[in-house]
Amino acid sequence: MAPRNKETSTPASRRLSATVADQLVMSPTRNMSGEPIPAQYLKGRTALERQGALVFQAKQCHNCHALGGAGGERGPDLDRVAVRLTQDQLIRLVIQGGGNMPAYGKNLSPAETTALVAFLETLRPAGQAPARDASRTAEFGARP
Repeated sequence: MAPRNKETSTPASRRLSATVADQLVMSPTRNMSGEPIPAQYLKGRTALERQGALVFQAKQCHNCHALGGAGGERGPDLDRVAVRLTQDQLIRLVIQGGGNMPAYGKNLSPAETTALVAFLETLRPAGQAPARDASRTAEFGARP
């Protein structure tokens, strides 16, 4: 058993730690990555999409991006990202970064990238089609 740290094992220090924790949770400028992904973004999702939501949470995407009006303002709100960007564009942006967004290619495994993009592809209004790559439609002769 590890020796107890006298500074953190006293009742007074535990109360102080709890007070500091309460202030962090109650602060209006708190780190949004600690907030859970709202249930509306998880309901009816596949296991891969839910895993992507966990990656979104763990990698602190909420610090820069908002979902449902909550989260950071440095990057764009992601509620409609799947309408604006195709799957390939999402993958490239996550891996290589762009504009104000840093590259995460070295910080995410291929499985994490796949899951995160699967989650991001669900972020569109109900009934609205996801973004499509026009060159693929023309290449295969499929109708949009």
